[in-house]
Amino acid sequence: MNIFSLEEPELEFAGGQKHVDIRFGLSSHGPLDLLSDLAPKNIRLGLIGTSESIEGFAKWLGKCANGIPAKASKQPHLFPAFPSMNGKTAFQCAMVFHQSLQRAIPRQKCLILGSIGSIEQRIMKAVELFAAEIADLSETAKPDVVVCAFPSELVDVLDDPNQTTPFDFHDLLKSRVMETRIPIQIVLPSLYDPSKAKKQRGLVWRALSRTRPHERGTSTLHFITKLGHALASEARQQRPRYMLRRRKFLPEP
Repeated sequence: MNIFSLEEPELEFAGGQKHVDIRFGLSSHGPLDLLSDLAPKNIRLGLIGTSESIEGFAKWLGKCANGIPAKASKQPHLFPAFPSMNGKTAFQCAMVFHQSLQRAIPRQKCLILGSIGSIEQRIMKAVELFAAEIADLSETAKPDVVVCAFPSELVDVLDDPNQTTPFDFHDLLKSRVMETRIPIQIVLPSLYDPSKAKKQRGLVWRALSRTRPHERGTSTLHFITKLGHALASEARQQRPRYMLRRRKFLPEP
């Protein structure tokens, strides 16, 4: 048996600086086009969900705005500090979230999906609920990115132990709204409310993120780093050079 060790590829950041870890690279050097005249100063964040999920995520994001301290650990590189989102550190652009950029889905519209017999139809109807609001936001408020705060009501509706399905809410929604050319990020209730993590186990994982075990956790640092870099790339008036997939950078096709 022959064993080969592949070196971690270096990522490029502002000023041509390189680092193997996206978190330390962004914190130390900033995004690749930091010195470009096209680099954004603000990121307009759209937010869609029920009133409860919107409020929960908005409060969580507000707490993150001033930065996240490093976690005490014997492995300091595992849980580093995350810089603030005030436009003066790391990404050098502020995140703007305002009520005009929010769209609330009535709670009853989520609950009524439970009366639909087929789990596939429930997932498709749930996709349409979000897709309609994303389309409206893209035409009226023109956000740079949209966060879908997945409601706890839908977790219950899609968690049917009597049915299995290959349908993936994540993939279906992203493909459905691709024409808007606005990147979206889906977050679960446990991100901003850890007490709800237990309800997210079971079939809902197969319906929402079957093939994404790395996105199932509630790591604040992981989510905000991934979101922040995606925003800084996608918000520019040109297609990004790289797309973030599975915590690695892959060349665009």
